[in-house]
Formats: sequence, C-alpha cells, structure tokens
Amino acid sequence: PPRQIAVDREMVSDAMNNVGELMRQVRVRPYFEDGQPAGLSLTGVQPDSVFRKFGIRSGDVLQAVEGEPIRSVEDVVNLYQKISAMDDVTLQIKRRGQVQDLRFQIR
Repeated sequence: PPRQIAVDREMVSDAMNNVGELMRQVRVRPYFEDGQPAGLSLTGVQPDSVFRKFGIRSGDVLQAVEGEPIRSVEDVVNLYQKISAMDDVTLQIKRRGQVQDLRFQIR
C-alpha cells in the first residue's frame, strides 16, 4: 500500500511560486535505465526542504506522477497545473532499487 503523507496546500503553492529557491533544495538529474530516460534522480535533498517534508530522500528517483511517466523536468512542470488543483496526488519513486508509491493528501 502507498505511504500516506499529509501536505499543506499553502506550502505547496509557496514552493511552486519560488522555483529558484526550490532548485536550491535539491539536485535534479536525468536518470537512465538501459540507455532510456527513466525518471529524475534527486540528490542533495536539504534537511529543511519541502522535498524532505514530502518524504523525498537523496537518491530517490522520481518515475511517475499520477501514473504519468516522468522523463524530464519539463514533464514535472507540465503536470504541475494538473496536480495543483487535486487533493490527492501519487508519486512513484524508486528508492534503493525498489519502486514505491507516495500518496499525498493536500489540505
């Protein structure tokens, strides 16, 4: 079963409105499997960052949001508008070789 994480909507909005600050909280690189794009590798997650509050850890690979595959930062940006109006969002991550879902309840 997916891990449930409650998230404050205002925190999400504040974070997305300051993308420059957001990008200082984590390093994002393309992740490849068998030479094909397979997500975004997230490293250098800062301890007090919004990413940490979302349950993201250094070394996690973001593979999908709401079942939509993530291949580039542009994919995340394009999905943001769709998910910003939602109350529940599921991220698929790969952590230490294991795929898992993180389900966010946005209040």
